[in-house]
Amino acid sequence: MNADRLWKILDAIQGQIRAFDTKAQIVIGINGILAGFFGASAGKLGETFAAAAGTWLSPWIIVFAVLTLLFMLGSILIAVFTIHPRLHLNQPQSRIFFAHISNEFGADYPRMRQSYECLTEHEHQADLENQILTVSTICCKKARLFKYALFSMAIALIAWVGMLGMQSRVAQNGKQVNGCSSVIVQM
Repeated sequence: MNADRLWKILDAIQGQIRAFDTKAQIVIGINGILAGFFGASAGKLGETFAAAAGTWLSPWIIVFAVLTLLFMLGSILIAVFTIHPRLHLNQPQSRIFFAHISNEFGADYPRMRQSYECLTEHEHQADLENQILTVSTICCKKARLFKYALFSMAIALIAWVGMLGMQSRVAQNGKQVNGCSSVIVQM
């Protein structure tokens, strides 16, 4: 296979890596919005828990709140690790991978140019083939991590909706109790 075709394969895989990084950033953003809503409702959550004290709803409010926080934080951490660059891989030395180039040559531009001038077409193709495997491995890791971040975010959202449902239920019970007590007072 010629170098042009290998470069196209490498570029396509790197495009998939960029896509997973972008998706992970979106997950971080959605979790940030969820954290904002959660934080804004923290005061109401305390009031709801106090109003539900002694009922079957009070432990469930705490369970849903804790699940929301844990899965939201887990999702953020996994998404950040998805985006985290992989610089130290167990791969052969490469003339294509920027970290290897920088580590080997530093600021020695003449030695770098000479090294690239001496690189044969066969060596260049072998390096490209190694890089294709390396970035494929990176892409698979990012895909797996993104999947966990996404599922964790989904569980956090479901738990948050459950918590809102419990808060609504407590508010409805409070209105019913208050409605009954006002009727009793009027009699």
